Amino acid sequence: MAYTLVDLSRNADLPVYIFERMLLLRERIISTIERRTETIHKLGLDEKFCIGDSNWISDGSADFFHASKYVQAGDYKIINTLRFWSQCFTGYKIMRLQDGAGTHSVEPVPEPYDKWLSDNRSSPDNWCHHWHSLMSYRPKHIFSPPRMLGEIGWDVEGVVVSHDTCAYQERLSLMEEGGVFARLAKLGRPPQILEIGGGYGALARAIHAHYPQSRYVICDLPESLVFSGLYLTATTGLIPDVYNGEDEFSPSSSFSLLPNYLFDLCDQSAVQFDLVINTLSMSEMSEHQVRRYARGIKHLIGKEGIFYEQNQDNTVVGMIYAKDYIKDILNYRKNIASPFPVVHGLADLWSNMPLN
Repeated sequence: MAYTLVDLSRNADLPVYIFERMLLLRERIISTIERRTETIHKLGLDEKFCIGDSNWISDGSADFFHASKYVQAGDYKIINTLRFWSQCFTGYKIMRLQDGAGTHSVEPVPEPYDKWLSDNRSSPDNWCHHWHSLMSYRPKHIFSPPRMLGEIGWDVEGVVVSHDTCAYQERLSLMEEGGVFARLAKLGRPPQILEIGGGYGALARAIHAHYPQSRYVICDLPESLVFSGLYLTATTGLIPDVYNGEDEFSPSSSFSLLPNYLFDLCDQSAVQFDLVINTLSMSEMSEHQVRRYARGIKHLIGKEGIFYEQNQDNTVVGMIYAKDYIKDILNYRKNIASPFPVVHGLADLWSNMPLN
């Protein structure tokens, strides 16, 4: 099969009016970064939980924080290629279509870019073959990223395929296999969804596209919300709310951005979620943070909701295995058996009541 290389010439540029909306949203998110310490002290919040730790340690040394600051200060050219700087979430340098090991999220763009890409990445990599493997099981929910913001890869039957496309398709397919979407379809009302650690916003966009009336909340470090907020605004045209803790937590828009340090206010609210999601990042947190999230999730999903979690065992690299602590708090666990190769960790459903 012949594959067409999708380069920047095949990406749509951001309309100026969308870019201007993104700048306004960015300022609102940056405000939650600037007010973090003050808010934590004012509300008497648990600093060990609220401040990034382990792989997300907030001492300013992590590559993730350099990438976020780059986007926070970025002009049109930088925001128009937002996906180029998202390696800190995926481990994949999409700008060069290669594994990101040993590189930084922010590095110079080869110039002229499209010629460089054509000269150096003319042959499709193994992710195209992996994509065919995932598609052979005929998923109903297909991850197809929009051709904008520097979404680079190979055109495989109309889908821009790269490592990142396969990673998000894996998550959607596992959710489908585990009956997550079937449960949402039976609700008879718009679902309420909470994603803890939303990355650059890809999963939120994909799920919301199938449930456009849903209320989707992303809880994350505000430095991460810069990425997901801008990505969702650009790719959906919807401007997320940014929760600042001044009022009771009550999501009323399609997308809401919840700074992680305000999670307690979400937990203390009357809001209940049909689905809570975490992929990969809990095993990159501290034990204390995972246990606090798990206790909050236990309350937020009530009797009917579920928690979809996919994490790797990171003890081999000096971090944790989140499942070791989640199992102490949530009563019921169901492993999702997959008929296709799973690359990014075992997937489980957790609940307070037995799962069918």
